[in-house]
Amino acid sequence: MSESFIAEAGRPASLTGVDRAVAADRAFAAADLACEIVDSREGFLALRDDWDALFERSGKSHQLFQSFDWLRHWCRHYVWPDGTSRRCPLRIVVGRADGRVTVIWPLLLDHVFGMRRIGWMGEPVSQYGDVLVEDGPHKFAHLEESWRFLRQTLEPDLTVLRKVREDGEVAALLRKLDADVACREQAPYADLTDHRTFEDYEARFSKKQRRNRRRQWNRLSEVGPLGFEILESGEAARQAVKDATAMKRRWLRENGLISPAFADERLDAFFADVATARDRPSGCLVSVLKLGDRPVALEIGLLCKERYVAHIGAFDLEHAKLSPGALQMQETLRHCIEMRGVVYFDLLAPSSGYKRGWAESAVQVSDFVVPMGAGGHLYANLYLKRIRPGLKDALARLPAFATRLLPRA
Repeated sequence: MSESFIAEAGRPASLTGVDRAVAADRAFAAADLACEIVDSREGFLALRDDWDALFERSGKSHQLFQSFDWLRHWCRHYVWPDGTSRRCPLRIVVGRADGRVTVIWPLLLDHVFGMRRIGWMGEPVSQYGDVLVEDGPHKFAHLEESWRFLRQTLEPDLTVLRKVREDGEVAALLRKLDADVACREQAPYADLTDHRTFEDYEARFSKKQRRNRRRQWNRLSEVGPLGFEILESGEAARQAVKDATAMKRRWLRENGLISPAFADERLDAFFADVATARDRPSGCLVSVLKLGDRPVALEIGLLCKERYVAHIGAFDLEHAKLSPGALQMQETLRHCIEMRGVVYFDLLAPSSGYKRGWAESAVQVSDFVVPMGAGGHLYANLYLKRIRPGLKDALARLPAFATRLLPRA
């Protein structure tokens, strides 16, 4: 086992001294990993305690979309909305060593053009995809061995792992496998490490920018009294989610943009569930900027460890000229810095001029494709790399009035 493992890991055939000891240790760790596939509702739910324990030990803040409760809500709405597990697509790879779960691949299986395709759980609401793996000297060995088990057991024609951060746990493995990259984007974020107050952060803006934002606040206040609140549970949070998704759909429609995620009403029910969960909350915060008793800008955000993720932002188009969305973002940032001790204010991919205005850094996010047969290679090279990007570009060039005529489902 050790020699074949070392060769497959790309290490030299002849090793000496410390290198040989490290390689042998990694090989032993991989051999000691017991893997299984969890492919049922009952099996997934039974993983809760082990999943939570692994996330608590080694989960990173940008892996919030791989938390058990986030994916439990997702399963409830996108996999078995009727509470049953007929034709369950889950194919979760679980690895155990020394009596504990050390690696979890949250995957599902679907079929495209007659091929078996593996992808992440959580689409379209999850914005980063990754593998949970225990920190320690055996981390990469466990990733490699569980990947090998995945391929041999599930025998997919292709694996499509979308929205993988360049600092994600699985990224190094995918680079080593020389996986194809179908798409690259940037996810802007603000590092708030040195900012104790919002005023500290605001100093990054010019005097003119700060003055303009105060002017926008004052002008909107002339229309009516302004108020800001953070909702974490209850019916008020449910209604705020409903308002946010309705505003977002109107904005998409007015700008002639198509979003398959928003064309699906399951998105509304999912976020309402996440925002109002009481027994096991998923860290959802709904920021609301009100003009009188009416919301004029909202944001559905998520808090995980030291990170806040701005997931869905929307504003009332009637007041667009007064930038209510920017004012809501300002107050949400103030709350995250001064009340939550947030270190990373994450604006997610794709990048835009508006997002870069709030963030000075960005991380690369890629869609990786691993084809494993003739059909998989054809799908990856023809559809994912050529046809799909061409279709997206063609839709982006259509005038707004034309896209409004296209079906939304």
